[in-house]
Amino acid sequence: MVYGYFKIPHLSIDRNKNPGFFFSIVIPFKNEEEHLNDLLFSIQQLDYPLSMFEVILVNDASTDTSVKIIDKYKKVLPIKLLQNKIKTKSPKKDALEIGIAKAKYDWIITTDADCIVSPDWLLSYDAAISEHHPTMIIAPVKFKDSNLFLDFFQQIEFIGLQGMTIGSLGIKQAFLSNGANMGFEKHGFYEVGAYQGNKHLPSGDDVFLLEKFYRRYPNQIVFLKNHHAIVQTATQKTWKNLIQQKIRWASKTKEYRSFFPKMLGLSILLMNVTFMLCLVESIFFHHTQCLIFLFSKLIIDFVYLKIINLFYRVKMNYLFYFFSFLLYPIYFIFLTIKSLDGNFEWKGNKY
Repeated sequence: MVYGYFKIPHLSIDRNKNPGFFFSIVIPFKNEEEHLNDLLFSIQQLDYPLSMFEVILVNDASTDTSVKIIDKYKKVLPIKLLQNKIKTKSPKKDALEIGIAKAKYDWIITTDADCIVSPDWLLSYDAAISEHHPTMIIAPVKFKDSNLFLDFFQQIEFIGLQGMTIGSLGIKQAFLSNGANMGFEKHGFYEVGAYQGNKHLPSGDDVFLLEKFYRRYPNQIVFLKNHHAIVQTATQKTWKNLIQQKIRWASKTKEYRSFFPKMLGLSILLMNVTFMLCLVESIFFHHTQCLIFLFSKLIIDFVYLKIINLFYRVKMNYLFYFFSFLLYPIYFIFLTIKSLDGNFEWKGNKY
């Protein structure tokens, strides 16, 4: 993954060049009054002509004040507010399809209602399209910085996943993307079959769409490796919500058509099981080779995360890192077991 990470070139933004592409930003939401103001304010701060993008918000039966917040921003942003029509087990995919169908521009960008974008967000997309002429763009995401252990634990795990997102594309085995920050051509979306074949799954609007694009356009997918392209999103505030989120994500693993992510997931599981066995051996039997193994893993994981973090610039708490290192194997094995039945609760719905 580190090798693949370095294979992806850094993208520069030419500020002397006028923007050349139009964008439709599609955002599904449900009861996001806590976050929508921050998102829309950040979009209002974009260094991009208002005449060259639109914001399409798709309401998934919100019962809070989300719509009132959006109405306030209609005066300053080119906003379309649509209502979702749930037809499948995946309301988010239904909402995205409705938004994409109503988009007037060919370049679609998706993000989530609990995100914040940078002023140069669209400029970075414009630069990527100008330089690489892609059909799909995978872009960076990170959690907002926090001093809490739970938030740091999620942040450091997510940086590891983002390293896999970049690295797997760099070694021509792309299998990860994040709907909080990705772009694609509208005609390509329909050519690859949109979300057909995955609508029975509540998640996966991002990774399965990547899989379809990658099969059809293997040389026209790029990672937007520019720090200004990073979208910041919110962490889960409780361990219970985090577990439910991860089970939701894990429930789609068996649906991958590619062999690579399944074998990678299995290798990570076996490594964490080995970690636990070595930890027990070290505590009760004081086996030197197990201590060497644990120390080696600590250093290798740390170096990997530090390399990826040169790009993401997350605040590193070394004490939190050490506790995360010890906790993660238990967490990962627990999630693997819990995800076998595939049952979870998300945004008030049970699956």
